[in-house]
Amino acid sequence: MVLLRPVIRRVKTVAEHLAPPVRRAHQTSAAATCTAGGESSTPAAPASSRIVSSMSEVAQYYDAFILDQWGVLHDGSNAMDGAVECLAALAAAGKQLIILSNDGARKASGMTGVSRLSKMGFDTSSLVGSVLAGEEAIQWMLREYGGRRTKCTWMAWSSHGFESKYIDGLDLELVSFEETELIIAQGTARLVTSAADLHAEPTRNLQYSKSGEIDEVAAGLRAAAARDALLVCCNPDLKTVKRTSSGAEVVEYCPGGMARFYESCGGRVMWFGKPYREHFEASIRQLGIEDKSRVAMVGDALETDILGANNAGIDSVLVASGIHGDALQCTTGVHPPAQSDVVKLCNEFGGITPTFVVPRFVW
Repeated sequence: MVLLRPVIRRVKTVAEHLAPPVRRAHQTSAAATCTAGGESSTPAAPASSRIVSSMSEVAQYYDAFILDQWGVLHDGSNAMDGAVECLAALAAAGKQLIILSNDGARKASGMTGVSRLSKMGFDTSSLVGSVLAGEEAIQWMLREYGGRRTKCTWMAWSSHGFESKYIDGLDLELVSFEETELIIAQGTARLVTSAADLHAEPTRNLQYSKSGEIDEVAAGLRAAAARDALLVCCNPDLKTVKRTSSGAEVVEYCPGGMARFYESCGGRVMWFGKPYREHFEASIRQLGIEDKSRVAMVGDALETDILGANNAGIDSVLVASGIHGDALQCTTGVHPPAQSDVVKLCNEFGGITPTFVVPRFVW
């Protein structure tokens, strides 16, 4: 496992290279390798964002792809249309492939999106590996807090998403926000504040995952911030889109929004996952690609996937039918979005710009 250095805010001694990312327009990194005669020996990616119909139009520019899961490969339950075939086609073309996800689960739990890929029809043997925010977060906590008793408040998921063994290896006294030293923000549907909660039916007692409204935990988070408790954000996503058994799309709000609120209260936050470049660099190391201009990130979120790629100095492919599907008028992914909609969206996000835009992850 690659050990990553986490990103922490509100700490004066934080090193400059761990500072939060700055939004900036992307400068294409994929430059052509020229011969003495001036001819390009490899294709050069476009100098500005380019809208294409499929990944087959992108593949020639790169030797490896870093792949997001939700909104690209699957919707949390089922493979996205054409995604299984697209992954297979990229592998058949000799591309190196790795998953980089803000999935907040532990790898050993069997509850990560990666662990379910084969059941969705994907050939996981084509993947080099995976870098997951939740795994990196718990490994850091085991190193930092292992062996000492710590007062902790845990925000988790409910029902089948509750991962009771996520905190295994930590010596925690589960307490309220008003008493805590450490907040583990792994989910947004269940607040665990006592040992009894661990053995109770893992039903929802938080509505944030459905509503995105912070009111129910605002006072508690303010109290914890006043105590200088550290919040560890195991999934920095703001929201994701899930598809129900009936085919309807439902927005689920993630820990990133709670962590941002906590920062606004003056609280300290330790961030894991995208868009922090350490996780992209870990993925590139696992891929074994020395020339970063031959690596691209494929994701559906500007603030995590595309911004992170920009900060890591690699190119990116935005899947338009994902989290920004409504804004790009591309929820079905049948047709590519309009250039004007892409420009408008990127401007709304401070100029975060992908190298390519595809309607769906299809070949």
